[in-house]
Amino acid sequence: MNKTLKYLLVVSLLVLAGYWVFFWVAEPAEKSVKNLLVGDREIQAEIADNVVERAQGLSGRESMCETCGMLFVFPQAQVQNFWMRDMRFPLDIIFIRDDRITEIFADVPVPSNGEIPRVESRESADQVLELNAGVSGKLGIRVGDEIDLVDTIYP
Repeated sequence: MNKTLKYLLVVSLLVLAGYWVFFWVAEPAEKSVKNLLVGDREIQAEIADNVVERAQGLSGRESMCETCGMLFVFPQAQVQNFWMRDMRFPLDIIFIRDDRITEIFADVPVPSNGEIPRVESRESADQVLELNAGVSGKLGIRVGDEIDLVDTIYP
């Protein structure tokens, strides 16, 4: 084996080892939670603002508090697709553009009989808020409501 090939092999192994440590061994960072005003209603929202957090979302969790949610923040507005893979409780999925609610999909069910429910925004969105199913209706959250991140609860 020539020197160049050995060097490339070692570098490749180091890159793979680094990837493994970063994604599988490293302690996950504590999630950012902020107060989110939706109109005049307050929600404690976990912020998912990177690829890893957005991919994980609420999948695998057993529940979420009544006044809690997860706010997915995207680098640019585009049509957003969300699915209920590995979800254990139904959700209201709310699409947002420029801090204003554009669409609400209420009571999106959990997967059953091998079917994974999906929702897609009809127009571009730069944020998506997930709440427990029925909460948007209980709180009177409507299309057109403004949202505002108020302050950090914990890092």
